[in-house]
Amino acid sequence: MSGSETKRSSLTRRRFLKAVGGAAGAMGFVASSSALAGCSSKSEESLASTGNNDQIFYGTCRGNCAGGCALKIKVRDGFVVQTEMGEQAQSAFNRICPKGLSHAQRTYSPQRIRYPMRQSGGKGSGVWERISWDEAIEEITSKWKQYQAESGNSSIVFSTATGVLSVNKDIYGYLQKLMGGSSTAICYDGAGLSILQKMIGYGYIPSLNLTANWMFSAYTDKAYHWFHSGPSNHWFRSYGLGVSLRIPIFDGLDKRYKNRKAAIDIENIKLAQENTRKNLQTQYLNATNDLMNNQRNFKKQKDNYLLAEDVYTVTMERYREGIASMTEVLQDEMQMSEAQNNYISAHYSYRVTTLLLLKLTGQIDSLIK
Repeated sequence: MSGSETKRSSLTRRRFLKAVGGAAGAMGFVASSSALAGCSSKSEESLASTGNNDQIFYGTCRGNCAGGCALKIKVRDGFVVQTEMGEQAQSAFNRICPKGLSHAQRTYSPQRIRYPMRQSGGKGSGVWERISWDEAIEEITSKWKQYQAESGNSSIVFSTATGVLSVNKDIYGYLQKLMGGSSTAICYDGAGLSILQKMIGYGYIPSLNLTANWMFSAYTDKAYHWFHSGPSNHWFRSYGLGVSLRIPIFDGLDKRYKNRKAAIDIENIKLAQENTRKNLQTQYLNATNDLMNNQRNFKKQKDNYLLAEDVYTVTMERYREGIASMTEVLQDEMQMSEAQNNYISAHYSYRVTTLLLLKLTGQIDSLIK
């Protein structure tokens, strides 16, 4: 199966690599060959009509379907001009889809994001302005620092997803650990269910199918006469053409059931999200109250211990002077030991609630630094 050739655009290889390194989210074409073709040229003329330095490389389709189909890649003058189906060791796995055939077009598409963009209009306006890489990095990191100072490290949430499997997502996990951020599942949830709800209705659109067949058949009374002409065997040719029209009328309320189920799933996700948010708020409030109570108790037990120590010291001085008895000394010593145990227990509870609050606010990594 052949792919289609494409035209050059204005995205440079340097910009492409910078976009990937800066996590700009641009979708790239990466082959498993030892050479990586450039991503653009200033010329707009067709690559099919220029150059004769064709090279063939073999790689793997890295689309998000995770099929991993083999690719045969034609490179001309440093640019990918065509992708075709690569031969597998077992022919049963030889395959390619339109997404695999369109790698070159998507790689050099003029609509591909090539540099940082800032939304200059209102939300949803679609108005964007180009900014430099330094501006983008400064703006993003400043926001991160602001959110961390206001709400803790865990307020930075990482949700990693991409349209290509060639991106190494582990680097984002490493960054998350360094920042002490939180993580969440990929952004499917309610949005995916909403699309699914819309797709339910597509199955009720009338469909028209066209089928055709052409075949030879034969019969014989003796096996060795099968491929020989003669009176004992005859070959017949047959062919057919068919058209079928499908118009859904009644499905036993299946569509209504699927729509209701999708709507219920969406509501369940919203409720789970709200419950999680409230649960985290409750845990934070409880941890804050426990910390304040344990802090007051810690100070109180510390004062009691210092007071009991002073009383014991005075009693010992009186005992040395012959005024106090040994019984009084032992009683004050026992009270001092009890106050000391209460002080240590309060100190422990105070430290535990402090760690819990640091954990809930994503700042527990500050103890390691």
